[in-house]
Amino acid sequence: MNTTLARDEIFEMLRQAWEDQAGAVVNGAVPPVLWQGQEQDGPPPQGETYARATVMHSTRGQVSLGDAGGERRWRNAGVIIVQCFGPLSSGKGLTIAEALATLAKDVFEGKSSPGGIWFRNCRSNEIGPSDGWFQVNAVAEFTYDEVK
Repeated sequence: MNTTLARDEIFEMLRQAWEDQAGAVVNGAVPPVLWQGQEQDGPPPQGETYARATVMHSTRGQVSLGDAGGERRWRNAGVIIVQCFGPLSSGKGLTIAEALATLAKDVFEGKSSPGGIWFRNCRSNEIGPSDGWFQVNAVAEFTYDEVK
């Protein structure tokens, strides 16, 4: 596992759940997700629900010993943040953003990925209204080991 593989695996977990469940949250089409590294110029048009997913690595430390020719284990930690935006024009911006953030939080809460990424301290945080949307973030801390 490395940072690129970890990001891909985390995003795949979110993508699957989002495609399966997000449409039901908004009673319509699945809201778009702006994926880190594939951003577009600016948010979707006013009045549209959407989300933005970002993985940020924060620490890395050696957790095993090994000689110069042997393998060593390195522990990586970070967070995934899923920013969920509900349009204020709908009159339900908070409700929509909160429901989507709960969906995103539930993807990771109490779970690990197939490749061994462990998720902890999953939560949602109300950010508030701005520029026509109400924002609620889902945050999940993660750790995984890399052997090299």
